[in-house]
Amino acid sequence: MVKKYIFLFCFCPFLAHSSQFSKFLDVLGQVESSNNPKAYNKKEKALGIYQIRPQYFKDAQDFNPKLKNYTHKDCFNPLISAWVVKSYMRRWEPKALKENDFETLARLHNGGCGFRNKTGQAKINLDKYWERFILVKNNLKF
Repeated sequence: MVKKYIFLFCFCPFLAHSSQFSKFLDVLGQVESSNNPKAYNKKEKALGIYQIRPQYFKDAQDFNPKLKNYTHKDCFNPLISAWVVKSYMRRWEPKALKENDFETLARLHNGGCGFRNKTGQAKINLDKYWERFILVKNNLKF
């Protein structure tokens, strides 16, 4: 276990975040778990500060082979969770990540890679999520 974390801290420049992406993660953590790295949603099997579901983790892991050294349970570690989120964003919305498009990134995080095709109640839920994200962002006063 210690070896995994040494690798994570010493050999992973991928974890370096732009200040804008760090702000995105700050808001995301507040929205998802009130910044609780031990948060667990039993119904969705979502773990950690960013409430990462198993399929989300697998998608990020498939995109970034360096995540193969970790398991979904490692998402209780905020640094690993951030790495998973960034890998997921790079896989599905690299342009939005590069442009710091918080709305697209938030909708992707909440609705999955098919978020643009959501209709009905699913779209309403995504809109509500985005509204909550904006409210938290504005309260954090970036």
